[in-house]
Amino acid sequence: MAALLGGVLLAAPAGCTYSYRTIEPGTHDLGRYAITTPVAWSEWLARPTVWTVHGEGLEYVLHLNGVADGQKMFMELGRRETGHRFLASWRASEVVDAFLAGMSRRRMNAGRVVKLAPASFGPWQGFGFEVEFESPMGMPMRGTGRAAIIDDELHLFFYAGAREHYYEKHLPAFEAILASIAT
Repeated sequence: MAALLGGVLLAAPAGCTYSYRTIEPGTHDLGRYAITTPVAWSEWLARPTVWTVHGEGLEYVLHLNGVADGQKMFMELGRRETGHRFLASWRASEVVDAFLAGMSRRRMNAGRVVKLAPASFGPWQGFGFEVEFESPMGMPMRGTGRAAIIDDELHLFFYAGAREHYYEKHLPAFEAILASIAT
């Protein structure tokens, strides 16, 4: 068993370190705005930032906080940027398409948009979207997002959970976060 574990550790790519911290319930300053969360989350510090209660395979919140015009939306392990470069001139549908394309590299298979409509992002006009997809392990998932382009930067929150139980379980906490976005 020790040899197997050693082999697994040796197989991990060099330089791949994970940095986690706990996000406690309460108000948190995210730079341009603050949010309030009613539940504790574990946070993985990357781009996008990932929060989860029970693990990414069951539910998670992704947060893109100020992706500048021309900057890539996602950062893969090893700190390499991948995917589409965000353009501040994009329409809502183009943002969602690029977001889903980036997500398909790691977190979703067969994603499809089921709703896209104008929606507020705190005090800013933005858009909301809903998607259905499968996790890389084939689990049916649902997701909902809210985004805005503020001063040529993309700000986006996306929540996803297993369709069977976890999506509905933590959706109220995600909706509370969205409702709390304030300057």
